Amino acid sequence: MLIFDIGANRGKYSEVYAINSNNTIISVEASPKMYSILKNNMSKYPNVTTLEYAVSNTANEYVTFFDCDSDTLSTLDINWLTSNESRFGNHHGRFNPIQVKTISVDKLIEIYGLPDMLKIDVEGAEEFVIKSLSKKVPVLLFEWAAEWKDSLKLAIDHLTNLGFSQFHVQKEDRYNYTPINYELSANECKVFLDYSVNKVDWGMIWAK
Repeated sequence: MLIFDIGANRGKYSEVYAINSNNTIISVEASPKMYSILKNNMSKYPNVTTLEYAVSNTANEYVTFFDCDSDTLSTLDINWLTSNESRFGNHHGRFNPIQVKTISVDKLIEIYGLPDMLKIDVEGAEEFVIKSLSKKVPVLLFEWAAEWKDSLKLAIDHLTNLGFSQFHVQKEDRYNYTPINYELSANECKVFLDYSVNKVDWGMIWAK
């Protein structure tokens, strides 16, 4: 399989699939600190290509990225770190706004081909990444957090417009998880989000 790992962090998800040498993984991370760790961790896997970019639908070459003191919270969305609505809104001042290069999912597809699986975990900025995709891929999964439900529902609408029609909600995070069934429609997935509890519920949404 060809797999895009967007928001790869230190590469735990990439590594699950890199162990199979028949897979090719494009592993993308925006945080300079985490990218250095990712590149080192993935150096033992010749089937992994690491890229230092923020994936976004912006037309600008560079974008402001909020590099956080925590290894797992850096984001394009300032509200993820400052809003009272966010579970991580207590990170006032403990991040560094930096300029990072951007790339779209469409551009990655142009360079590397259509992925069999597209994984997105970008700390509240999933909508920005998903909206940089203009064609359906076989399987897409993205992180959800209950307090970001309005943005996530817009992302689901965009996926529906691209032809995605079957969804599955995964609670919390397991790197080797694969759904058995995609039992939800887009509307049912959005209803699930409506009933999720802010600052408590989170996981991954799968779509095909």
